[in-house]
Amino acid sequence: MNATDRLFAQLDDRRARLDMPKTDLARRARVSLPTIRRLLSGHEKRARTDTVAAIAVALGVQVRLSDRSHVYESSKVSAFRELQARTKARRLTRLVQGTMALEAEAVSADVLDEIEEKNVHALLAGSGRRLWGE
Repeated sequence: MNATDRLFAQLDDRRARLDMPKTDLARRARVSLPTIRRLLSGHEKRARTDTVAAIAVALGVQVRLSDRSHVYESSKVSAFRELQARTKARRLTRLVQGTMALEAEAVSADVLDEIEEKNVHALLAGSGRRLWGE
């Protein structure tokens, strides 16, 4: 296995451990799904540097390109998943808050925090599609 194959195998391993579907990786990296599939499966031996960088950012890692290319995990899988869950839960909670405010039934900050925390736990316990999808 050469350095390129190893690099994409490491990126795909990170994606799998994050439970991130390839479709969501493609969306987050702004790279076409066929390109993601070709690169991560090893069928494409060459990739543009900006494409590799976009995939790395979407997976929360850094890539060092050299004759011994390697993926450096700047955050643990669990921490990166929790960050995604908190970000998404916050967005969902704001939607609830906005809807309730429009109906003149606004809730307190404590209740919103509780709703957000429940959403975080539900997202982490659910499927990768639910966590990473829009």
